[in-house]
Amino acid sequence: MDSSLNKARDAFLKHEFSKALNFYQQEIIADPKNLEALLGAAKCHAMMNNYTEAVSLCRRIIDLNPNFAMAHVILSEIYYRTGESSKSRYEIELAHSISPTDPNVLESYGVLLFQDKNWDRGIELLEEALRLDPKMQHAYFNLSMMYEKKQDIDKVLWCAQKIYELNPSIKNKIRLLIAQMNYKRLFKPIVIGILLFLFGIIVFRIWELFIPILIALIIMLFVKVSLQTP
Repeated sequence: MDSSLNKARDAFLKHEFSKALNFYQQEIIADPKNLEALLGAAKCHAMMNNYTEAVSLCRRIIDLNPNFAMAHVILSEIYYRTGESSKSRYEIELAHSISPTDPNVLESYGVLLFQDKNWDRGIELLEEALRLDPKMQHAYFNLSMMYEKKQDIDKVLWCAQKIYELNPSIKNKIRLLIAQMNYKRLFKPIVIGILLFLFGIIVFRIWELFIPILIALIIMLFVKVSLQTP
């Protein structure tokens, strides 16, 4: 039945939560005490906003193993979404006390602190999570948002570079280019220039004259920025 767990993990990573849930439920039928399957099913329900079912599964996990920290993490996230902030904080602090060196617990705790605008402590926890597991792409993404709030563009760029190294997709390449332009103070001038150009098209109908020049300039700029390393 291990293949069902693998299929469930793959489906979850692809955001196919209903499909993943079906695979996790197959595992639960085969072994009602399979904590990974129970947790996976709880996460699927949470992602589909089925909070009652997700909470029930988390409580079932805790009954089987009170020290299963990730069940408390999922509960914390659910309570945060439903506006029960005191319950959310209680569950994440409990998870952290149970497993203070678990990178997933540290990341979730850091994100919660970020949402509460405690950016310094949130950054500290996420940096520790990445020290323990340097391949957590989503942790770099969350950390970059915190660095943006702190206006630390050097570290925002560092996060974008790490994300691209871990997953060199087109989307992450664009994120890296934007971070590089921000680092070089180019992003805002380019956006303003494009907006002015669009305004000119609408008001003065200068389409035919400037579009080839604009395309050439943008291509040159992106090539230059992508090839340079600060």
